Amino acid sequence: MKNFTLILAFMLFTTLTTKATTWTVSNDPNSPAQYHNLQTAINNASPGDTILIGPSLLDISGYPTPYGNITLNINLVLIGAGGQFPDGANSSTEKKISYISQISLSETSASSGASGTKIIGIKSSTIIINSGFSGSTFTTGGISNILIERCVVDYINFDRSGANSSTMKNDTIRNCIILYYVSFTNSVWYNSSIEFEAISIENNVFDGAYINGAATLAASGTSLDSIFTRNNLFLDNTSYAFTRVPHMVIENNIFWKAEPTVNNTASGVTFNNNLCYSTTNTLPGTGNIGSGNINNSNPLFVNYPSQGGAFSCAHDYSLPNNSPAHNTGTDGSDIGITGGISPFFNYCAGPKVPTIKELTMPTNASSVPQGGTLNVTFKAKNKD
Repeated sequence: MKNFTLILAFMLFTTLTTKATTWTVSNDPNSPAQYHNLQTAINNASPGDTILIGPSLLDISGYPTPYGNITLNINLVLIGAGGQFPDGANSSTEKKISYISQISLSETSASSGASGTKIIGIKSSTIIINSGFSGSTFTTGGISNILIERCVVDYINFDRSGANSSTMKNDTIRNCIILYYVSFTNSVWYNSSIEFEAISIENNVFDGAYINGAATLAASGTSLDSIFTRNNLFLDNTSYAFTRVPHMVIENNIFWKAEPTVNNTASGVTFNNNLCYSTTNTLPGTGNIGSGNINNSNPLFVNYPSQGGAFSCAHDYSLPNNSPAHNTGTDGSDIGITGGISPFFNYCAGPKVPTIKELTMPTNASSVPQGGTLNVTFKAKNKD
């Protein structure tokens, strides 16, 4: 029985749509795939297709070779091998990640663009959701129904293209590890603006990271009351967890040595049922509203250093029954990443697709005639 480290080891699963085409990509020349260049695969794909991205080739130092910068202006599903495995290890005995330097989602017209794209199981330095096109308006411009799931990302930017107005709605970031920030840009210096509707940031780990409203200053009349930040874990940010996020709804989050302050922000942020520990500030804070917040209380994670620390796959952020965050969220479930509608337990498991772990070929495989039958035995594991 042979263990596979090739692209086949994680790509064969039965839940893919039968109507769209599935493509395979690997930048490892020794791994079987239809493409070795990701942007080429994207350029040849059709809206609704799925692209399965193999583990990045490791360089001589053991670091993943990136797939480079890519641009999507059609609706695609990108599924990688995972964004992070035990504390970044990438030795031959560890699982590997799919690393894309930068992912840009764009819109080309009112009827063509990246709306509906799903990005799953990827490590990326930057994901840019760039709405609007030349002459777009709130009605005609915007990218909607974007899903970023189980990824490890430095920066996620919701931006606009030039001096054009647009609307972003029904976009979701969930079960991700965020290393720097998630940013919402709505510039008052250009003749453009973005409206945000039903944006969900849920069940993520912000590892020293924060949420940034960028140029969404009060003078612009911008309101972020349709952006919902729920059931996240904010770790080790002694400056602030939010900046310029007027009227954002922030619920059911845990702040551990991560100041729940809002820097340079208009008043009116709603804080409900959040828990703070080892912070100097308390919620909801001056000028904000909300209720049910738990201040200065240890969430009692199952396995986490008493002095705090950065995110690690070795930690266990689940909650015992005696935790003050257990079943005390606005919906009656846990505060933090183990509650809400998208509980996050297996932080470094990769995408939620069945994975082939072992494959056995019969000894006579090379002699099977054309049109004959080849019986193959495999073992697969379903990821929760």
